[in-house]
Amino acid sequence: MSPEEWRDKRSREKLESRERAFLADVAAILETEGGRRVFVRLLMETRPFASVFSGNPLEMARREGERMVGETWRRYCAVAAAKQYLAIEAEIARRDAETSAPQHQETEDDVYS
Repeated sequence: MSPEEWRDKRSREKLESRERAFLADVAAILETEGGRRVFVRLLMETRPFASVFSGNPLEMARREGERMVGETWRRYCAVAAAKQYLAIEAEIARRDAETSAPQHQETEDDVYS
């Protein structure tokens, strides 16, 4: 093996080792309730699956940037800790359902019954 090939191999090994350590750190964070709450909020605010369309090109660029940040972290979560990631997605779906469900309007019948 030439010195250049050896250097390339060593660089790849270091990069893979750092990636494994990073994913282990993400998994450790997702094991905690607080870590899952942080990622639920991050993914709800960045909306990786939402449309970014806007008539304003600057707004559309901002939304696309946010979406890409969310997509990157979504992918890290899914790879590092699939079970916790699915729990996060379920929590996001539950919250979305709560906010999109029609709110019950109090009527006179409700007040006097």
